[in-house]
Order: sequence, then C-alpha cells, then structure tokens
Amino acid sequence: MSSVDRLLGSEDVQETGAGRLSNVAGVVSVDPGDEVASVTARRALLERVCEDVSVQRSRAEDSALETLVTSLEIFQAERVLVLKAGAPPTSAELVFALVAWPECAIVHPAESWACAIYLRDSVLPAARACLEAGETDIAALAAAVDVSELGGADLAAISEAG
Repeated sequence: MSSVDRLLGSEDVQETGAGRLSNVAGVVSVDPGDEVASVTARRALLERVCEDVSVQRSRAEDSALETLVTSLEIFQAERVLVLKAGAPPTSAELVFALVAWPECAIVHPAESWACAIYLRDSVLPAARACLEAGETDIAALAAAVDVSELGGADLAAISEAG
C-alpha cells in the first residue's frame, strides 16, 4: 500500500472538503538567507496537504528549538508538519508518509530534521521545558519524547515513489 493510500485510508485523518487535512497544520520554517523559491515550493507542497499553513521566519539568534516552539504555538491543530526551507527539496510522498505514519510525538526521516511532524500537545510542553533547562537543540527534545524515524526499507520505498 502506498503512503498516499495509507494517508487517504487512515481513520485518524480528518479531511476537509478540499481534500486537505484539518488536524494537521503546516509550517515552512525559514532561516535568514533562505531562497524565496524554496519557501514558495515548500508552502505549495504543504497547502496540498494541510488546511492551515504558515511561514515562520526565524531570527539569526534563534535556536532550532526556539523556532520549533514558535512554530507549534502558531496553531491549535493536533499535529504540526514543519518543513525547513533551506534544506534539500522534500517530496510529496515523504510529506504524505509523515502524515500517514502511526502517530508519535515526533516522526521524521532518519538522520534528518528538515521535515518532521510533531504531536503538538506532547511536544510543546516538552520543548518549553527543554528551553527552561537551557537546552536549545532538537536532540534534547528528542530525548524527552517518543520519536519515530522513517528509515530503511520504508524510507527507500518512499524515495523510489518520489
């Protein structure tokens, strides 16, 4: 079964009339110097999947975890899908796979944090606690919550489909 079929067949997904998901919000995370074309492409990709999409511009002095907290605070959706604008392109198949993957606090491709989906109610308090403890790296957050990585045969199948 393809990742898109898994997504469309999932009972956990709440689809809007336009075929976009109401329980997954999308954020394009933009660092200073990221190219406009990259931001535009990622936003268009998220708009294919998510009813609510935002562009979150970080400041040069913001840590990855601070930027993530800000992104999670934007929406009230159950899950937030974050794509980094400055990273290599993300395929639609990977985005669909992240959304369709069994829910976990964080789901991301192995060895990459450039795109990930976050279970907002679990991750936001944990991320805030990390920041309060002086931790500013995503690795500190990943150690505090359940994380699922798409890797191996699953990631290879997604890459072949894209």
